[in-house]
Amino acid sequence: MLNPKDGAHAGLLQKIKLTKIQYKNHLKCQWIFCAICHILNMDRMAAAEVIGFFNCFALFTGGEDMYNVMDVARFIVNYSIEIKRPVSNLKLQKLLYYVQAEFVRWFNKPCFDDPIIHWRHGPVVESVYQKYKAYGSDNILDKESKYLSFEFNFPTMEFTPVWKDYNENIFEFQHLSMIKQVIERYKDISPWDMVELTHQEDSWIKTGRNEEITIDMIRQYYL
Repeated sequence: MLNPKDGAHAGLLQKIKLTKIQYKNHLKCQWIFCAICHILNMDRMAAAEVIGFFNCFALFTGGEDMYNVMDVARFIVNYSIEIKRPVSNLKLQKLLYYVQAEFVRWFNKPCFDDPIIHWRHGPVVESVYQKYKAYGSDNILDKESKYLSFEFNFPTMEFTPVWKDYNENIFEFQHLSMIKQVIERYKDISPWDMVELTHQEDSWIKTGRNEEITIDMIRQYYL
């Protein structure tokens, strides 16, 4: 089992923000370490899916009911292709930021739990960035009708890869409508113009590079 006091493993824990979730028993701690073991041997896209799953797992441990950021990103990519306005990874990051802001503004809660980080070109959800990094600056043209997910087996303490069908019905109607509104609002705005928009907001101005743009910062700016 991994030692949480080990420097390299502690750094990994910090990187994927697992310390934000308050686990209450030893079994859940074993789950964390099992996941990290697997992450260390996964490729970028697979690891990103697991990281998104863990951040979403807060809803089972007393956190708010939120979506997996990978599901939100998948919907943005697919819907943008459907309306013939495909997005690049750069624009996807900005749309995720504005989706989060609109959820905080209208529903008084975040859409997803993954941290939004201040990068040079605006807010970024790092796990999603890593998943779509291979596209570079190109638009993402591949709809995800199926995607690789991971189901956790408690008895064996192992993750099992499972191919799942993309299904937007995981979203509540009002939440899905809000995400669509954000996409429609910015569909004709270039990625770099969206970068400039985010650079004008206090939540970006008042944070430094690689610092988290917190929900409280977003709330203070938008409410």
